[in-house]
Amino acid sequence: MLPEIPKYQERWIAFFDILGFRSLIKKSVDELRLYMLVESYHDVLDKLKEKCTYYEGHELIYQWFSDSFIFYTRDGSAQSYVIIQQVAKHFLESNIYNQIPLRGAVAFGNLYFEEDKSIVIGPSLVEAYLYCEDQEWVNIILTPSAVDKVKRFDLILEHHSFTSENIKLNSLSSENVYAYTFCSGEANFESPLLSCLKEMQHFAPKKAKQKYQNTIERITKYWKWIQ
Repeated sequence: MLPEIPKYQERWIAFFDILGFRSLIKKSVDELRLYMLVESYHDVLDKLKEKCTYYEGHELIYQWFSDSFIFYTRDGSAQSYVIIQQVAKHFLESNIYNQIPLRGAVAFGNLYFEEDKSIVIGPSLVEAYLYCEDQEWVNIILTPSAVDKVKRFDLILEHHSFTSENIKLNSLSSENVYAYTFCSGEANFESPLLSCLKEMQHFAPKKAKQKYQNTIERITKYWKWIQ
């Protein structure tokens, strides 16, 4: 049995929302489209549960409300960082394959929670939420609090496929912010994520198309081909 988790302490937290969720709701005016949207929503929750329960002995706690999904760690250790960033990347990519565009942000800091009452409060949650909502693409970023903590562990962010270059934020500063490159190795084919993103971009509202383009360009820029 896992030991009782202190309710308020430093932790890693990942916050995600669905890009264009309001537009999806407005478009789902008939019963069939609404059913399809609900099924997609269930798929997101299933993937969240799957990713958070994979690491036996290193439980990730997860909660969701409307189009927002959060998961956080038992502590603020380096091991918990490695786990949460890996889960966050897998969660993002698996939902892209399922035609569900997510934005996410990983932060570090004090967090209070009561799991049975679905209460989550703390500065790390606020930071993760703000940076998540400010993104102009489908991706994950590490906020300044997360970057500072990772560097104190002497871990190299680039080894986990994050870079501080070309960060797409609307109004917040990109200083000391890192974002996922979608590339963790070499291949002799283009990223299979591209076709999914291009299809979502095609059906997206005009004002949202550039956000998909930003992600497409990032994947293309950092994708490594086998020489």
